[in-house]
Amino acid sequence: MFFTHRRAFTLIELLVVIAIIAILAAILFPVFAQARAKARAISCLSNSRQIGLATLMYMQDYDGTYPEASWQDHSVQPSTDADDSALADSCILRGVPRTWPVLVSPYIKSIQLFRCPDNSKNPYGFWGTNPYGPITNMCWKSFSTSYGLNYNYLNQSPGSCKPFLGLPINESGVASPAATVFFVDTKTNGDDTNGWFGSYTAESPAIVTVPDTCGYSNGGWGVGSYGDDTTAPTYTGDFAPRHTGGGNVVMCDGHAKAYRPGALAAGTNWAVGIADTAVQVTDESQYVWDLK
Repeated sequence: MFFTHRRAFTLIELLVVIAIIAILAAILFPVFAQARAKARAISCLSNSRQIGLATLMYMQDYDGTYPEASWQDHSVQPSTDADDSALADSCILRGVPRTWPVLVSPYIKSIQLFRCPDNSKNPYGFWGTNPYGPITNMCWKSFSTSYGLNYNYLNQSPGSCKPFLGLPINESGVASPAATVFFVDTKTNGDDTNGWFGSYTAESPAIVTVPDTCGYSNGGWGVGSYGDDTTAPTYTGDFAPRHTGGGNVVMCDGHAKAYRPGALAAGTNWAVGIADTAVQVTDESQYVWDLK
């Protein structure tokens, strides 16, 4: 009669296997995290492209005019219709500015496209369980969108800032649509119960020298900009480089791509640490924010 003896793992062998698994996990987990971050960035870029196409459709219906960044005319009369077609007027009557995402929303399937997957802020639960009713919640979602319009140049009002934030220009006023910013990834400042959440506009880097009358004196990029009113300033104003140091940008012709802050501020003297009041345009041919 023959007996077979099963050989068990020794403690040393088990420890070696555990160590190998731990090393592999340490190597692979960052790779998986980077892959997830890349997937979110691609999803955000897809959102941007769809919004860009929807905006071009909107402009076709309005004789080539860009959407206005914001309108706060409280003289607008209420509508009895409670669907999205009445959203623009309904927002004003509920004390929320009528923002450009509201105007574009009928051309897209869901307002959720205006929410970047990498934007974790959820002010007052607007992007959550809809606690304020469908219309009011939709208005606040458009107010705290993840994408901000280049209103410094695309909305202008000679001699004044009335109506806020200026009147939208026609596409004929943009000399190089493929090289002019339409909207960019923006920050949602403050925490989820306090702070300023208006993220539907984006300040150009050199706010001091732009040829418009509707920029904020504490806007632009750099130290002192209201857009960097965060615990972790990026010195890029309200532009959010949230995708591994970069952010998605849509140009006026509708195409979208990722930009690093330095590339988006090309043609200026912007650098990390510079004051917002010191940023100036140094080479207009490279500056992608103005109308050229």
